[in-house]
Amino acid sequence: MTLGINRIKLAVLLALTDEGGTATTAQISQAVPSIRTTLLHHLKELVAEGYVTADLPMDEWKRGVRVAWTLNSDRLHADLRELIQRTSQTRKVANGDDV
Repeated sequence: MTLGINRIKLAVLLALTDEGGTATTAQISQAVPSIRTTLLHHLKELVAEGYVTADLPMDEWKRGVRVAWTLNSDRLHADLRELIQRTSQTRKVANGDDV
């Protein structure tokens, strides 16, 4: 589980969801208040973390080239389930419940 999520990455994931799971860099940038280089940095991190895939290899990402990004909802859901499970166990321990 990585879940290195910040507000920009969360906005990217939500933008992809709003676009039906796949969107271009231009579509994402309309929904995410960030400069292009920052947006691309976070997209690269989301790819490395397995939450997003790109339709082109990284060495082809450059200005003027259309890249479509796709949400890997299975990976995201699995990590969110693990987070819920772990935090539920922590809450039980903190409350003195049996784990």
